[in-house]
Amino acid sequence: METMKAVSIRVAHRGKGKAAGQRRHDTRTGPQPAYVDASRSSQNSVIVEPMKEAALRDECEARRSQRPGLRAMRSDAAIATTGVLTFGHEAQRVLDGLTPDEQDRRIHAAAEAAAEHMGTTLTGLVVHRDESALHAHFQMPAIRRDGHPVSKRLDRQGTSAMQDVAAQAFADLGISRGTPKVERQARGEDASRWVHRSVRELHDDLPAEIAKARAKAEKNRRLIEQTQAKIEAGTGDLAKLEKRLETYQKREKAALAMFEQVPEPVTVERVKKREKGALGLGERIETDRVKAYLPKAFKQALTAAGDRLRQEADQRAELLDERESRVQMLERGAEKAEKRRMSAITEAREAEGEADAKRAERDAYADEISKASKAIGAIGYAASKLPGATDIIKAVPGRIGQELRRGVAQGRQAAQEREQAAMRDMGDMDQPKRDRDQGMEM
Repeated sequence: METMKAVSIRVAHRGKGKAAGQRRHDTRTGPQPAYVDASRSSQNSVIVEPMKEAALRDECEARRSQRPGLRAMRSDAAIATTGVLTFGHEAQRVLDGLTPDEQDRRIHAAAEAAAEHMGTTLTGLVVHRDESALHAHFQMPAIRRDGHPVSKRLDRQGTSAMQDVAAQAFADLGISRGTPKVERQARGEDASRWVHRSVRELHDDLPAEIAKARAKAEKNRRLIEQTQAKIEAGTGDLAKLEKRLETYQKREKAALAMFEQVPEPVTVERVKKREKGALGLGERIETDRVKAYLPKAFKQALTAAGDRLRQEADQRAELLDERESRVQMLERGAEKAEKRRMSAITEAREAEGEADAKRAERDAYADEISKASKAIGAIGYAASKLPGATDIIKAVPGRIGQELRRGVAQGRQAAQEREQAAMRDMGDMDQPKRDRDQGMEM
């Protein structure tokens, strides 16, 4: 008979957005689902603090750099390989008998073994004890140490081998990986064997799922009442409120349908103890009455609930992908705009440098021209005093001739101004004598 003491490991490869959401769930950061018992969250164990998304991408890019010639990583490429380690119903009972430290030690060993099998490293490991059953979430870079994607290693054979590797940490407790369903069917085992086993294992999870759906329905009922009150009071945009009310009503209906279709448990007798009578005659059976779910109805309800949950998850994934694509587009636009801005700044600085150089060159040339003009003018003025020089200067053509003649004119003007100033000075000196002569005449 198939053992119920089973351990299972499942993995998924995630991009930046989904990796961030998984990290927040693992570390209980921000709002959490209703099925999480916050009063027991302190019992969780953060064995390895999960790495943030920027650091994960840097690690993946560093590993890919070992393979020259690869194109740059896409913005939506997987940067994290995340997984969950779960235990069968009977294995849960065995683990419940261990201390939390011993549970953590074995789970850590299993996660490290899985990471080594996949050729990567363990960058996050959190044990959850605040849900319906003990389990652990782990995180690894999505690129192996040799620079290849982890997904290339996890074909059917690699995934099956990973189950064996993870189970080794619990082998001494009688816990092992379950026999693959394909193998059990191949050897002719009745399918009801593993169907019934799944039903028994899921007994622990069903109450949490019902509580989650009921909490969601109650939340949307409160939102419906609040929105109806606003509509009746005439506050806010009526069209938006009516659209919002319709959305809340659909969500409430979906949540109610989820837990209303779960079958009610039936009361059955369970054998607690068997004892043989005196002298081996007869048998005394001790029983009690318990609530149990009929496998067929239970399976149908779980299938319906699972379909709805998958549909909701797909819708959320599409919304997240759309938002992530929009953010990536905005980031690319911002990056291009920043490059254009920096290019414009560089061009402006280069143009300003060229303009400064040209201004300096122009000023130096003007200064040289001014000095040359003054020198030529001085030469012209000096030469004009020589006999016959005036006629020669008049005959000099071009710019030099102009400067010589200007120099002569300026020199003569300066000489006249000096003579006039000298005459004024002499007149000022004779003024007292004239004043005295005028006084004597009076």
